[in-house]
Amino acid sequence: MSSSGKTLKHFVIVRFFPHKDPEFTQDIFDLDFVARQVFLTKNNGLKSLENQSNTNFEVVFLMNEQYFKDKKFDFMFSEIKNCTSLPVTFIKKEELVPLIKEALKKYDFVIQSRTDLDDFLFKDGVAETQDKINECDSLLSYGYLRGYAYYNEELYPHFTPYPNGYKAVLQSLILKSSFAKNLPFIGIYRFNHTKIKLGLEQIFESKGLPFSQNMFQQNSTTNAFIWFRHDETYSNMGNPFSAAPKYVKKETPLTAKDITKKQLEEEFAFYYDVKSIK
Repeated sequence: MSSSGKTLKHFVIVRFFPHKDPEFTQDIFDLDFVARQVFLTKNNGLKSLENQSNTNFEVVFLMNEQYFKDKKFDFMFSEIKNCTSLPVTFIKKEELVPLIKEALKKYDFVIQSRTDLDDFLFKDGVAETQDKINECDSLLSYGYLRGYAYYNEELYPHFTPYPNGYKAVLQSLILKSSFAKNLPFIGIYRFNHTKIKLGLEQIFESKGLPFSQNMFQQNSTTNAFIWFRHDETYSNMGNPFSAAPKYVKKETPLTAKDITKKQLEEEFAFYYDVKSIK
């Protein structure tokens, strides 16, 4: 139940290698690889989610079906579930749609938010997203453009000026359940996070429904995330990681004048070393 008296179900969906991309440089079924991802899940994604000022949400891990079939992976489920007090669900890729559809039958509003297991989000991200149901008459797409990138033990400012989308960290889709029946099912991964507005406009046009600007909202002012960059992160799995990525080549590492270690801990539950911030 939300503060407005409307019933609400919020799923924070975390990708845990639900498919094996042929370009991946790592074997996602190697036990050492999986153990490293579990470590990042516990110390990055989950720690950040536990730090939220509003914890009225369910964490859904979207996982490869092979992890459910082979008992050698059983440790990952118990380690993740036992390290947090948040409600946690593990599902295969094809189980996501039925999960959301069932919630649409039971709640006035359903929110799908996406993130990755290694990224951090600011402590009021969930609260701010849920407050947006008060502005949602049918559908509302919401997300962030500004935050930080962590690379090679340095923290950099990071801004993505996407005109039709957001950074993927806490990209959210809010559906008013009574309206959702007028549309084909829309999952948070249906469209590329950088182009979701274009995809939504096409759906509304196909149904002869008006798409208003209020349905697509961007937050470009809040430093909302820490994008955690490393060899085994999704967007680097098919690329060499030795050269400095383009998002840090033109940036100067942040110092304690920009953000302190205490602020990183309190705002993001981020406890990694940063060379230029002591």
